[in-house]
Amino acid sequence: MLKELERKTPVRLGTSFLGFVLLVGLLGCPAPTKPVADDDSVDEKAAPSPLSLLIVDAPNIGPLIERQWAARRDGKLTTTEMTVEQFQSNDYQAVKQNDVVIYPVELVGELVKRELVQEVPKSIWDSEEFNKKGLFRKSRTRLVRFGLSAWGTPLGSPQLVLMYRQDVLEQLGVTPPRTWQDFFELTKRLREADLKDAEGKALPTEVDIPMNEQWASVSFLAMCAADIRYRGKISTVFDIDDMNPLVNQKPFVKKLVAVKEVVDEDDLRMTPADAYRRILDGESAMAIGWPSAGLLDKQAGVNRNVQIARLPGSEDWFDFEEQLPVRRDKDEPIHVDSLGFDGRMASVSTTSAETRESFELISWLANKQISLLFLPESPSGAPFRASHLGNAERWTGPGLAPEAVDAYVEILQATDKSNTAFIFPRIPEVKAYRSRMDAAITSCLAGEIEPQAALDRVVEQWKTITDNQGQAKQRSWLRKSEGF
Repeated sequence: MLKELERKTPVRLGTSFLGFVLLVGLLGCPAPTKPVADDDSVDEKAAPSPLSLLIVDAPNIGPLIERQWAARRDGKLTTTEMTVEQFQSNDYQAVKQNDVVIYPVELVGELVKRELVQEVPKSIWDSEEFNKKGLFRKSRTRLVRFGLSAWGTPLGSPQLVLMYRQDVLEQLGVTPPRTWQDFFELTKRLREADLKDAEGKALPTEVDIPMNEQWASVSFLAMCAADIRYRGKISTVFDIDDMNPLVNQKPFVKKLVAVKEVVDEDDLRMTPADAYRRILDGESAMAIGWPSAGLLDKQAGVNRNVQIARLPGSEDWFDFEEQLPVRRDKDEPIHVDSLGFDGRMASVSTTSAETRESFELISWLANKQISLLFLPESPSGAPFRASHLGNAERWTGPGLAPEAVDAYVEILQATDKSNTAFIFPRIPEVKAYRSRMDAAITSCLAGEIEPQAALDRVVEQWKTITDNQGQAKQRSWLRKSEGF
């Protein structure tokens, strides 16, 4: 049979077979043929991997985010909500059970120290989709940064403003207070006034200053900001060189004495939400707070008498080295805005198994259109992109007249252009530092302790907190908080 095959196979058959072997060796075996899709099939992009989102102290936004992520990104997202007290109770470890966390901006130092969140990659931060240049300058350069790195995307940070009744101030023949001294004098005058409108109806004369046990330090330090902050001067509540607390020095004591003369019992229970609701309801003539739809517990009618101004400032700033007040330069604005006390940011957990999708989520949350769909519902919601200012009424709620909303927009723009602002250091144990000051100030305002003694107590308690953390370490975190 073999001979038969040899006779029937020409020499060129062997040559062709050898060529075929060489061709296969060079090109490799042909790939298996893919099944041909049906004509009506659709080439779909794979859905994002399921993600988990932890939301700290920002109620009511979880379901909105879940629905929008499912509808717009075809992704599965589960959300968990907790209070900041619950978050603290297990040393912030709840971050580890989630891919992404939304949390108060003042806690960024806590989470960075514990290595619970990741730096935002340059590819995300510089992406066209994220559009960092559209963010307010202080949002992108200060609030979400710690050291030289961005640790999340901003989701808004409220700014305290002065809300006032235009008709009441006109009755008194005055304009909104320019300095804090003007504010204290006007407060005293209002509380002694008996004012009526053209129809003989009594006008409100109350002044609301949020000084309850959770807001006392915020309101107080906002009043001190222009005294302690000046361009080129970094030390405010701590000495940047040695972490020594400065809050029992002259400008703080002087301001607490002035505050004690004007607050009343109602102020000791007051929150910014209370202040906003009360002035819209016609119960006060002047209030410190911020306008936010998320602070309103009911649909508010428009109060056309309510107007908004920037918080008062100071003609002088206090030089801690010389222990003297110094007159501001003529080109230096008297206003120093207080920021970062109640904002939110989104970060990716270091334990996330879906890092790429998680960074896409925090970028998506800060998108100019997506953020408008859920952040105005948050009590901590505030515009953080220039594009948001065209929809400012979404953030303020329905209670303000268009001219008041316009004034609020102008204040936000002026703040963003300003070179100085006060941000409480976002260092580890920031909540402990703040709570000690809250307690001391409320005790002072309640008449239980004198201003100097109250602030001396704060200094001693702050030193204890610092010593427990390690002075050198806390100094390092303080410098990172200031952008070093």
